[in-house]
Amino acid sequence: MRSSLFALILSTAVANAQVMTFEELSRSTVGPLQLNIRSSSEYEKLRQGTEEYAEVSLSASQRVSLGRPDGRDSRLMPTRLEIEPMEGFRISRVHYPDLREEMFSFDHKPFQVLQPDGGNLRFRFKVRSTPDVPVGHYVLKAKLHFQVVSREGISYPQELSVGLPVDVAEHNAKAEYNDRSIAGVRGVKPAEWAEIILLAPVWIPVSIFMALIGWDGC
Repeated sequence: MRSSLFALILSTAVANAQVMTFEELSRSTVGPLQLNIRSSSEYEKLRQGTEEYAEVSLSASQRVSLGRPDGRDSRLMPTRLEIEPMEGFRISRVHYPDLREEMFSFDHKPFQVLQPDGGNLRFRFKVRSTPDVPVGHYVLKAKLHFQVVSREGISYPQELSVGLPVDVAEHNAKAEYNDRSIAGVRGVKPAEWAEIILLAPVWIPVSIFMALIGWDGC
């Protein structure tokens, strides 16, 4: 009887210790850590009645991870980018980075976290101006809500603000793009170009064969 009671007390103490350890990690800040947030767009000027891609990116001074945006993991608050509404503009649904699975020593269950792109976490969306928005300079305000998870633990809920400058031009103005992709093809990144080139010996013969036999892939 005594041995059973001692085992029960011991198991309860171990369980409580595990919970306290995780709670302590959840309440601790991850540091020293520097987070930088910035915004960019693929255009110099946004013409009236048109839409273009823009993005908010987050970089860190050390390797960190952010939780998935859909809130399916109760251990981390959802990562969420909110863009304040502004008259004359419409914002599309935000495209979040892809997910990857990662383990941390303080929990036996893996976390699904956002996958960095070139060291940065990129949140892409489209900005559309209405046809009647006055020509001029505007700043869209955005806030990124998140928790950082790293080897040190889980940070407090955090919030970073950033402004996205938008210069609106007349509808028939010449479009000027901030295109950083190779060969001037918008939306195609250098890594995607490398993949296209490496796979060319495969997809070019396949494409020719499909054209000869008249197969459309269906």
